[in-house]
Amino acid sequence: MLKHIPVVELIFVASGFLLRVLGGAAATHVPPSVWFLVVCSLGALGVAIAKRYTELAGLGPAAIQHRPVLRYYRPAALLAAEWLIGLGMIAAYLAWAAGERTDAQPWHLISAVPLAAALIRFGMLTKRHTTAPVEDLLTRNGLMLTCELTWLALFVTGLQV
Repeated sequence: MLKHIPVVELIFVASGFLLRVLGGAAATHVPPSVWFLVVCSLGALGVAIAKRYTELAGLGPAAIQHRPVLRYYRPAALLAAEWLIGLGMIAAYLAWAAGERTDAQPWHLISAVPLAAALIRFGMLTKRHTTAPVEDLLTRNGLMLTCELTWLALFVTGLQV
């Protein structure tokens, strides 16, 4: 019955996303760094919070029947948590990039800009009171995709230098 305990259920949802990350690391035989896990964990927690916010805001009073744990959450608190998690994610990403001791460091530092833009866009899309799944907000919005692809291009460029 952990799915009925506020915050704990968010951690479980986020851990499901993180298991995918760890599965990818195992499949590619690339051990994940601590910074990578911190950034991914914060990103996963941000997505879980956004999922709860969109359910609560989109379904209105029916949200509690849909998912009883939603009675413990407040929309403003979820939005604030999403933004704070996003700030933490950017801080962790910058700490990782600044700590690199390779030629990739400048590229990875610069890649924080489109990452931050994507998080801001995600926050704006989440706040629209949409009933669209959060995954669609990440993958079906042109500006969001542009931010994501720009981040990817800068990140991969850093790996190639």
